[in-house]
Amino acid sequence: MFTRKSGSLSISITIVLVSAFVTLAPLIPAFSKESGIDEAALDTTNGRRVIIITADPAGRVGGLRLPESTDPEKMRTIRSDYLRNLRIEGQRTTESLSGKVKDLGGRVLTKLPLSGAISAVIPPNCEQSLKGLRGIRIIDDIIIEAPEPIRSSNVEGESEGQFGGYTFGLFNMGIPQVRNRFGLSGKGVLIGQIDTGIDGNHPELRGQIAAYRDFTSSDTEPVDTNGHGTHTAATIAGADAGKIKSSVAPGARLLIARGIGGFQSKLLESMEWMTDPDGNPQTHDYPKAVSCSWHSGGADTEPFYRMIQRWLDMGILPCFSAGNSGPSSETITKPKEYPGTLAVGAVDFKDTAADFSSRGPAIFKDRKIDKPDVCAPGKDVLSAKTGGGYVTKSGTSMACPHVAGLAALLFEANPSLNVHEAIRILKTTSVDLGPSGYDHTYGQGRVDALAACEAAMSGGRITGTAISDSGKAVQANIMVTNMNRCFRASSDGSFTLFLPAGTHELLFTSFGMENFNCSVNVKKGETITRDAIMKNSPTHSVHGMITSSLDSSNLDAEISLLGHPEFSSATDSEGRFSIDVPGGEHRFLIMAKLFRNHTTPAMTISGSETLNIELEPLPHILLVADDNEKSYESFFENSLRDAGLDYDLFICSNNEIPSWKDAMAYPVIFWFTGSDTKTTLLEKDQILLREFLRSGGGLVLSGQDIAFDLKNEEFLSQVMKTSYLKDKAPTRKVIGSGPLQGLTMNISLGDGANNQLYPDVIGLQEGAEAIAAYDQENTGWAGVIADGPEGKGRVAFISFGLEAVSTAPDRAELARRLVEAVKPSLIRRIERLTMLWNSENPTRLNSLAAADLSLASEICETQENRDPKQDSMNLKNDLRDFARKAVENSWQIPPKIQEVLRITR
Repeated sequence: MFTRKSGSLSISITIVLVSAFVTLAPLIPAFSKESGIDEAALDTTNGRRVIIITADPAGRVGGLRLPESTDPEKMRTIRSDYLRNLRIEGQRTTESLSGKVKDLGGRVLTKLPLSGAISAVIPPNCEQSLKGLRGIRIIDDIIIEAPEPIRSSNVEGESEGQFGGYTFGLFNMGIPQVRNRFGLSGKGVLIGQIDTGIDGNHPELRGQIAAYRDFTSSDTEPVDTNGHGTHTAATIAGADAGKIKSSVAPGARLLIARGIGGFQSKLLESMEWMTDPDGNPQTHDYPKAVSCSWHSGGADTEPFYRMIQRWLDMGILPCFSAGNSGPSSETITKPKEYPGTLAVGAVDFKDTAADFSSRGPAIFKDRKIDKPDVCAPGKDVLSAKTGGGYVTKSGTSMACPHVAGLAALLFEANPSLNVHEAIRILKTTSVDLGPSGYDHTYGQGRVDALAACEAAMSGGRITGTAISDSGKAVQANIMVTNMNRCFRASSDGSFTLFLPAGTHELLFTSFGMENFNCSVNVKKGETITRDAIMKNSPTHSVHGMITSSLDSSNLDAEISLLGHPEFSSATDSEGRFSIDVPGGEHRFLIMAKLFRNHTTPAMTISGSETLNIELEPLPHILLVADDNEKSYESFFENSLRDAGLDYDLFICSNNEIPSWKDAMAYPVIFWFTGSDTKTTLLEKDQILLREFLRSGGGLVLSGQDIAFDLKNEEFLSQVMKTSYLKDKAPTRKVIGSGPLQGLTMNISLGDGANNQLYPDVIGLQEGAEAIAAYDQENTGWAGVIADGPEGKGRVAFISFGLEAVSTAPDRAELARRLVEAVKPSLIRRIERLTMLWNSENPTRLNSLAAADLSLASEICETQENRDPKQDSMNLKNDLRDFARKAVENSWQIPPKIQEVLRITR
C-alpha cells in the first residue's frame, strides 16, 4: 500500500459486558479442562501448542441468528435453549476431536465447546494426520502480551479542574447532564470485563465486583499486576470515590475475567465463560454488551468470530477498541473487522482523533468493512491506578470502556432494548466529527451520552430502503439535517434510524444519484417506514492531456474518479483523454508508470470540463515499512527528509509487498523491519529483493532481528553476505567504519524509538566489508556492505533499527550515508534501465517507457556541470563504453538515452 503515513503501536486488551444484574450462583466453568495437566509446567519441546477448530457446531444446532422478540421472557427461553443445545453439540465435537489428538500422541489442554475447538500440544506427526481430517483448522496458540498504554502519568493532588469535577471524557460525552436530567447511573446492570484483572481493594472498585475468575493463574482473589484492567474497569463502573468523577456508570456491577497475559486460548475461555458464568443456561446471568480493547494477534481469527457471533446470538453487544495502529488507513486490528462488532476509536479532549487510533476500512474475508463505528475519549484519560490513587493513560483501550459504560446507561434507561437497537442508538446519536457523515477515522462520530439516553427513553424508529428509480439498492448517505447527523444505509439499501421523538428532515445522497428529501414525524416507541427512491444524475464529459513535468512529453496514463475506479479512462497516443462522469463534486486520480500519482482538488462538475495535468517523475528511493505496522516509518521519513532525500513510502499491510514493476522503478530500496523477530523477510520478500539487486539496484536493510530470523537461510549468507553470531549486542553504542567512518551513535534513549531489545551481532562472509561495530564487541559487527548476487547491485545491512538511533541528526546522517553507499552511479542506472527494458517481463515497456526521461535530463545536467579536469570520470567515455556494450549484447536502448548518446558522440 503506497501512502505517506502509517503505524501500529502495541495494542491493549479489555473486554466489557453489560446485562441486567442477576445475583450469580456459585461459579461453574462453561468449559472443561483435562484433569491432572499442569499447563505452566507442560513441556512443549517436542510439540507445538495450538488451537484446533472443527466445523462450526452451531451449524448443526440451527438458528445462528436468533429471532428477536419484544417479549423478554420468550427471548430468555429461546436463548437458554440455544445455549444448552449449542453446548451439547459442541461437547460432542470437542470430545471427538480430543480423542483423535490423544490417539496421535497429543495432549489436550482445554475444550472450548461453544467455539467447536480445543487447545492442545501436538507432535509434528500429529499435525499432518489432523490436517487430513475434514473441516479441521490448526492455529498457533500464541501468547497475547499484557497491554502497554501509549502514555501514562501519575496524578497526585486531584483538583476539580475545568470540567466541573468530571474527567474531560465524561464532560464531553454529556454524563453530568444525563445524571442531572435522568438520574441514570447504570444501576441494576451487570458489566463484564476480560482484561489483566482488577485491584479489588481500590476505593473506586471495592464493592463493585459481582464475580471474578482468573484464567491465567490459580489466584482466586482479584488481582491486577499490570494496571490496565483496573484503569478500564474503573472507567466503566468505578464508585466515583475521588474528587474527580471518572466513571460512566457508577451504579453498575462488574463481572471480571482475567484473561490477558497468557495464551490466545485463555481469551477464548474467558469469552465462553462470559456467556454463562455459572454454567446453568437457565439463570440468564450473561451480560448485554461486551467491550473488547484487545487484539487476537495476526493468526486465524475464526474461533473469535464464532464467539463474537455467540455474543450477538445471546443479545450481548460486542464493543471493541479499534486498535492503536493509526494514523494509516486499514489498520483496524483483529478481530474488530467482524461485521457485528462495535469498534471504538479514540479522541482527545478537543474531540480530535488521536494519532494512534486505528483507521478503517477493515478487511473481513477479502472484503472491506466500515470501521471504526464510533469514537470516544481515549487520550490522557484519568482513572484508577493499581495499588491506589489515579493515573492518566492513552489508547483505544481507554476509549472502549467509555462506550461500554454508556451501554449500561442505555439498558438501564430502556431494559427492553435489544443489542441491535442499542448499537443503532450509539451510532445515530453520535456527534459527527471530521468529514460530514461516516468516515474511517471517527466512524459515525464521538458518542453522545445525553442524546443516546434521550433516544433510548423516548425515541422511535425510522426504517426503509434506498433504491434507484430502476429498483436497484442504493447504499445512500442519510443526513438528519435538523440534528446535523449523517448515517449510511446498508449495502442492500436498508436502513434503521433510532431518533428522538419529533419531526426530522432526512436528506439522502449517493454518488451518481440526485438527492432525495423527506420529512418524518417520529413518535415514542413507534416504527415508521419511509423508502427513498433516487434518480440517476446526468453525466458530463471531462477531457484534457496528461504530460511530463520534465519535458512536457505525452504520457501513457490512466485517470479515474477517486473512490470510484469504475469511472476511468486511458490517454491515447497523444496523451489525451476523455471521461464521462455523473454531475457533482469529484476528485480525480491520475496515474502513469514511473511517475508520481496525482490527485486533483475537489471539482464541481455540472457540464463539460477541461483538465490538463503535469506529472512529476518518481524519486530515487522507495522506503518499505515492513515492521508489522508498528509505526516506525515516521523515524525513517523524517531522517530521509532531513538528509534532503526524496522518497516514496510503501507500507506492508496485510502481507502486501511492492510488485515487481513498482520496485524496479526505483534505483534504491530502503527496507526496514522494526522490532519484528519472526517474519522479517519472508520468501516472497527475498525473491523480490534478489531480482531487484540483480537488476543493479541498491538495497538498504535495517532491523534488529533480521539476522536472527534468517540465520539458517541462504539469503543471509549469499545475498546479504553476512552471518548471525549473537542475539544481543553487549552495548547500545555503535561506531561506524568505511562509508560510515566518523559516525558514532547510541541506539537507546534520546528521542529514538528505544526498541532495541535484541540488536544482532553479525559476521562477515566473503566479499563483504564491515561498516559498523558495537562498542566493546570484539567478535562481530553491527553493519556490513557487499555487492549483490552475481556482483550486481549493492546491499548495505545494519543489524539494528535506524529508528532507535538516539538523535535526529544522527539518524539523518546514517540514512544519507547508507543510501549514498548503495545508490547506483549514473552510468550504472543507465545500464540498469536498459537491461530492464530488454528483460523478458511482459510489462517492461509499459512500466519503463518513461524512466529514461529523468535519466536523460540528469545526464545533460551532469555534462553541463562537469569539471573538465576530471578525465577519469569523463561521462562521454562512460557513455561510449555503454554504447559499445549495448551493441555487443544486442540491447535495445531506450529512446531518450539514444538521443543523449547521439549528442555525446
